[in-house]
Amino acid sequence: MIAGHLQEKKDLFYIVLNCKNEEGKRKPKWIPTGLPVKGNKKRAEAMLIEMRRTFKTTVEKEKEHRFVQETQKKRHLQKNLIKILYSLTLC
Repeated sequence: MIAGHLQEKKDLFYIVLNCKNEEGKRKPKWIPTGLPVKGNKKRAEAMLIEMRRTFKTTVEKEKEHRFVQETQKKRHLQKNLIKILYSLTLC
């Protein structure tokens, strides 16, 4: 789970997530909640927890995309190998 906290700015709550870029340097990402500060702390905290749980950085998305591509390529190769082996057994 990514680190983050709530920040008050101009009487609104913002979610600040501590992301890391490709070089590994910390880069805060500010996400507006649209909630006024007064009377909305619990809602803002719930939004922060959900955002921390579901947020994926660009690096994580790229890793996931590469994994899916590699898996699809392996499945394609396995299907072709099965077809070749089956055709050899028929001869």
